[in-house]
Amino acid sequence: MSGPTDGRQSLRDVIAAADYIDHAIPTDLEVMIAVGRLSAAGLLAVDGDELGLTPKGQELLDPKRGGSVYEARDRLRVDLAQLPVPSAASGRQLPAGAYERALADYHESWARPGIDASSSLAGFEPLDKLGYAVRAFRAYIDVALGTDEPDLVAAVGCLSSTLRWMEAARVELEARLR
Repeated sequence: MSGPTDGRQSLRDVIAAADYIDHAIPTDLEVMIAVGRLSAAGLLAVDGDELGLTPKGQELLDPKRGGSVYEARDRLRVDLAQLPVPSAASGRQLPAGAYERALADYHESWARPGIDASSSLAGFEPLDKLGYAVRAFRAYIDVALGTDEPDLVAAVGCLSSTLRWMEAARVELEARLR
């Protein structure tokens, strides 16, 4: 990831890294939950729409531990699983619209002509959008409600995003049927 020399990264660069490593762009809800929980745990600093590891967060990614980026990711998952999971609502959040701007900026870096870079599902067929929305909804609800302290804010955000995606796919399908 490229970015500011002080170790902070733009949200756009974080999205790009996630897409590169896992071939999956995190959704706005995933980012909201991750930023909230990681900042509440003291692992992540939020400065506008830039993110940076705190000294405590940097310890988890110490390059002296060696290995590939994938091995580091797997170690990080194990390390994070051993920490208490704070509520996303207790942490810092990105400014309103930061996710949409970062995603649009990332999409513009590789968008083909005719793709609406402002949509995280741009370029997908309507039925693919519906399938993604349903799968994402199931995953988000599992994350949001699958703890001893359900994160109802995350569940509502998940439902809102899913309904938005489904409505966009419905409108597109209806337009094609005319």
